[in-house]
Amino acid sequence: MGKFLGYRCSLCGTEFSPDEITYTCPKDGGNVDVVLDYEGLKNKYKPEDILSRNDPSLWRYLPLVPVSQPEGDATPLHAVGGTPVFNLSVLAQKLGLQNLWLKDESRNHNLWIGRRNVVGSRPIGQCANASSSGGARDRSGTR
Repeated sequence: MGKFLGYRCSLCGTEFSPDEITYTCPKDGGNVDVVLDYEGLKNKYKPEDILSRNDPSLWRYLPLVPVSQPEGDATPLHAVGGTPVFNLSVLAQKLGLQNLWLKDESRNHNLWIGRRNVVGSRPIGQCANASSSGGARDRSGTR
């Protein structure tokens, strides 16, 4: 059996075969999640099998996902992922944070940084999450 088993509705939990539906549940319009054979994947691969791959892009995870690799090494899809994360310990200390991390999305193939997150962990265990908004309005209608 393949790694892709089908879909499951995120609202009602109904399961569908891979060729039965696309995107939404016909019963309630809920989004459908991909159902993978997690036990089969766990038995076939170890974390080192994936983490030891030289490809820094998201395609290092190809054995785990139900898609085919795009043809040609020149596709921009091979440049997606692998952007570095930096620990800003000096700034974190000055701000009274336990940890502060910065993800460098400027190396992304299209330089799109909208909706990306920077997360800092506060000493009391809470997370502070700062995200670019791409100009989106908040609930009050202001930017």
